[in-house]
Order: sequence, then C-alpha cells, then structure tokens
Amino acid sequence: MKELIEKLMRNNYWKLLEMGGGGNCFVGTFATPTRTYINVDRQVDDTLRAEFLLLVMMGFYPLSHSILLAFRQIEKLAPNDNVREKARFFVEVEEGKLAASDWYRGVAHSELYRRMFSSLSPTPLEIHEQMLEQYQLALKLEEGGLARALVTAAFIEKTGLTVLHLLHDFVAQWQVCTGKPTSVVDLTYLNEHMLHEGEESADQHVCIIDQMMYECGTLAMQKEIKHFEVVTDKWLTHIHERVSRMIEPLSIKRLNF
Repeated sequence: MKELIEKLMRNNYWKLLEMGGGGNCFVGTFATPTRTYINVDRQVDDTLRAEFLLLVMMGFYPLSHSILLAFRQIEKLAPNDNVREKARFFVEVEEGKLAASDWYRGVAHSELYRRMFSSLSPTPLEIHEQMLEQYQLALKLEEGGLARALVTAAFIEKTGLTVLHLLHDFVAQWQVCTGKPTSVVDLTYLNEHMLHEGEESADQHVCIIDQMMYECGTLAMQKEIKHFEVVTDKWLTHIHERVSRMIEPLSIKRLNF
C-alpha cells in the first residue's frame, strides 16, 4: 500500500493543485488572464475557466464517488461483524448522515466536493457523467470483491489529508488570483474533512481503516493493488494531459508541466 500511495501521489495531476507563488502555472493561466503567463493576443474567458475547473474537479471526483461504493461493498462482503460495523460507519460518513451540522446532513461528501468547485466557477459545474462512468468501468469495483474494495477505500483514506491540503491550496490560489471572497466559496467539504482525516488519534479515519483491514484477515491484495494503481494512474494522467492541451494554444512560456 505504501508503494501504491507513493507512486500515485507522484502523478502530474497533483501539479494542477499544488501551491505556487502567485498561483501555480495552471491556476495563474486560467484565473489571471493576460498576466504573467498568457500572450496578450489570447484571452481566457469564463467558458475556458469553467472548463478548466471541471477537468480539475473530475480528476479526483471519481475517487470521491468510488469510496462510498467501496465501503458499501466491504459492508456487504465483510468477514465478521467488526468489519461490517466499521464499514457501515464509513458508509454513513460518506452519505453525509454523520455531518457536524443539520443544515448539510444527508449531503454526500462527493456532492460537497462538487459544490466547492462549482462555487469557484463563473458558471455552475455539474458532474460529467461520461467521465465518471469511464473511470468506474475501468475500475470494475464489484468484480474485485472484498480485496479491491479495501484497496480503493484504503488508498483514498490514507491519502485523504494530503489531498485535502492540495485542494485547500488550489482553492486559496484561485481565490487570490480571481479575487473571489471566501463568503461566496463553499468550503463545507474542506471544513467537514480536515479534523477527521489523518492518524493523530484513534477516532480519525486512517486509524479506523487500518483496524478494519487488520480485522479482515489475510487477503490476496497485490493483484488488486496493481489493478487500482494502473487504472487510477491512467485516469489522473488523462486529466493532466487534457489540461496541458488546453494550455498549449495560449502561448504559455516557461511552464514546467
């Protein structure tokens, strides 16, 4: 699992999110037209900004969506009540049933994620269902049984805090470059997750997922780890390449992507 995490977190997709002075080259390009990066003969309009935000959003969205499906599968195939109980807890977390406040209780975490990106966009963003289906068809979660569901859930939980930090950096840069105030940005997804991800205490999600995997006993995981790695690496690379192709016509100079 450690090698899987290290490889996938080296994927170039994360460069779309990472912090950079004045905004990383991608944020600086699409959020700050005709400044620093873009040739003055080509403007970035709201349509292009929304397209960029949609692609960035859809990079991680299929994983956010898949973790709920993975925990449902673990609950269904759990070898004992301890595992089933923990899987049920995670299902309810992802479904939003354990939200910290009533006003967004029942809103799935993947939907909170969409709302965050949509609030950054000049026009509302909706989930690109064909892109989601593309990832799901490649992952074939149900075909991998308990082991594939565990790998999927464990990767997303164990990288959760790192991904949250990257998302926070992306949102902060976008706000600075566009001048969008926090009052109009939906930060519920980040606020809901920040205290629960990590492994500083036994009630945080990494510790719970570790215990759940231990309670599942010995499983043949290597094949499923490799499957998840290939599918997810290909997906994240696909998103990065699509964004890179968007940048090429904009006469960008001195970019490192």
